[in-house]
Amino acid sequence: MKISVQLLILFSLMFPVSAFSSVYNENNNLVNNPYGEAGWQNWYRSQNAEIADISAGAGEKSFKLQPVPGTHSDIRSVKLVGEPNQKLKFKYSFKSEPGSSIEQGSSYAQVRFLDSSGSVLNAASYELVLTSGQWIDYTHEGIVVPNGTVNLDVRFITGAFQKNSQGEFFVDDIYLYQELPKFSSCDNYPDQLYVISKGSMNEEEKVLIQSLQGLLAQDKPEIYIDMGNDDYLNDLQANHGVNYTRVDSLFWYMNNYSSDLSGYILADLDEPQSMTAAVSISGIMNAVIVDDSLESWVQSFGLSKLADTRGKDCRWAYENYWDQLNKNGIVVKSPDRNEVAWAYNSIDWYIAQKLLWWWDESESLSSQVYESVIDSSYCYGWNDPAAGGELDTVSFHSQFSLYTGAGTSAMNKSTLAGMANKYPDKQYSQPISNEDFTTESGVHYVAFNMSDMDNFGVHLNHYGWHTKQDYYDNPRRGDFAMGWGIPPSYLELAPTVLEYWYRNATANDSFIVPGAGLGYIYPTLTPELYKNTRKMGQLMERADMHNVMILDKLWPEPLTEADYYPKAHYYTRLDAVKGLFYVDVAGDYARYGREADDGNAQRIYWFDGKPMIPCRYTLWDGGQYDGISKNANQLAASINASPADPSNPDSYTFVVVHAWSYGLDEVYNTIQQLDSDVRVVTPEELIEQVYMNLSPCGEVPKKADLNQDCEVDLADYSLLSKTWLDAGMGTTDLTSDDKMDLDDLIYFQDSWLD
Repeated sequence: MKISVQLLILFSLMFPVSAFSSVYNENNNLVNNPYGEAGWQNWYRSQNAEIADISAGAGEKSFKLQPVPGTHSDIRSVKLVGEPNQKLKFKYSFKSEPGSSIEQGSSYAQVRFLDSSGSVLNAASYELVLTSGQWIDYTHEGIVVPNGTVNLDVRFITGAFQKNSQGEFFVDDIYLYQELPKFSSCDNYPDQLYVISKGSMNEEEKVLIQSLQGLLAQDKPEIYIDMGNDDYLNDLQANHGVNYTRVDSLFWYMNNYSSDLSGYILADLDEPQSMTAAVSISGIMNAVIVDDSLESWVQSFGLSKLADTRGKDCRWAYENYWDQLNKNGIVVKSPDRNEVAWAYNSIDWYIAQKLLWWWDESESLSSQVYESVIDSSYCYGWNDPAAGGELDTVSFHSQFSLYTGAGTSAMNKSTLAGMANKYPDKQYSQPISNEDFTTESGVHYVAFNMSDMDNFGVHLNHYGWHTKQDYYDNPRRGDFAMGWGIPPSYLELAPTVLEYWYRNATANDSFIVPGAGLGYIYPTLTPELYKNTRKMGQLMERADMHNVMILDKLWPEPLTEADYYPKAHYYTRLDAVKGLFYVDVAGDYARYGREADDGNAQRIYWFDGKPMIPCRYTLWDGGQYDGISKNANQLAASINASPADPSNPDSYTFVVVHAWSYGLDEVYNTIQQLDSDVRVVTPEELIEQVYMNLSPCGEVPKKADLNQDCEVDLADYSLLSKTWLDAGMGTTDLTSDDKMDLDDLIYFQDSWLD
């Protein structure tokens, strides 16, 4: 272990840094052989470079550069895969021996960007300086991969340009991490919007204006489509300084913006696959989508046809343009407007993000396509024809670590996402966060939470649940404790919408993460959860969210702490997560609650000292198995028959309200029939009550408390030392990056001092 000074260099003047705070995939180092222990494998070197033993025979090795006057020394990695516009984090350790010298401008650590011919397009260069025998750790964040990059490499050079640098220089611990994908690639936020009414256009004109909306949003959103409810539009003006002007003239938009376009794509809206191809290539061609009925009119604005997708399909788009499309997401929804009335809603978002619209019945070909999408990305859509209904679709996508983003009827996504650039680091606060909870004896605690709130349409639709009296617009909301869901990804997709829901919340409303993370995914079937949960954790902290409702598909397999820990740990290792709620989609949500009644499952599970509470009952009007309450009378009777002793795990009930069956009125009717020893609390408080009454420490455990005795002390340090070389996913991975290193020691030190 090298004792080192941490230097954080946030940016280089040569490379722009996005306004967003970045989270990097530190589970995947692009540099293979970062230490030198594997010799020169995956590295090239000059004659003045060698592998050196830096541990007095203990086997620890590093790269050694030995320039002499007039001759440089350098090492460079093999070619690595580069993704244009993605950001990188570059880390390395460097030491110069005493007596060495570096002439200014001669020695650099570099990330070089290469085109298809292997020529260097550009480089992020960081000058090396003398360290007088001290190992120094350097971190450079926010390195933007330039357009045209096909590959990249890492290079260290001393004594370049025939300058006089000489001595012995060592390089070790070389890491290059890619940024976890962002949901929006828009560069700027809107300050002025032009609003056009949906009612002023036919379907062909609406497709044209949506494609223009998406193309403009790649730089700066300028258009908002009024779908009949102005709540979010008025909120943009009143609370976020975005003015708007109503212009219900398609001619005005084309006349005003045609000069910003490269041309148009000819499509046929009555030919569904023509639209998958047109939407897929619109964003990369900077071309609006034009139905053949509008072609001559569009040509009058001086636009030329760049492509004709009539007779084309999504396979054609994939085979010919996949290398140019955004691989951080994909669209999988029906393109048939006769089958789905809102088939072409949201195309502004797909175009702005340059996403492939895929719709194909071939399981093998779909698998090939999904395999080529970057894992832990959104799959926007519903009911994949290669899979089937909801459970099979989400299962299929989960196998490729893609999370489903349902609710594709929502409009103006590209405009709302642009607001994330105005609030890149803003911290949000739930009203319930100001509450101090106290516990009682002789009571039963129950929390209700609304289902299906991972669905974009719930929040983003013009007539979403904020306008529905069954849900958030119910006059009884606020009279009793209620749990809601909102995806933390809204911080990048629609931050003003998240803030709207928070602003209108009462102290009796609390929000948890729905759908098992950034989107709807089944953890049991997902091979790559690291990136999903790491990004989720960062967004949860900003969104003041503390608990996650996991939807999974485990039934009829037994749910045990030992078997489920490898999945649950991806969540409970995060500082942002206090607790989990478990809902099994194959078990009608509450099957494991019934199993607990029979003694075949636990009422509360514990992972890393944090609780996971399975759904015990659902308020669901359907032909479910015995144990799921269908109405208020049955549910109230079941809860009243439960123990009222907070020291007993059976005294905690989590109820999922099936949103397509019941709303807040039925929750209210249930509460009116509960006994006086039942306490209705939010999901947030339910977790807190479990800590106060059932956890040994009475609070969220400290990660550094490795022996779980509620103190961070020397005994924990002893455990940390013993597992230094063999931590992996264990409890000593304190920084949750799937490795045990100096960062974990620093984390432990900070916790000990606290």
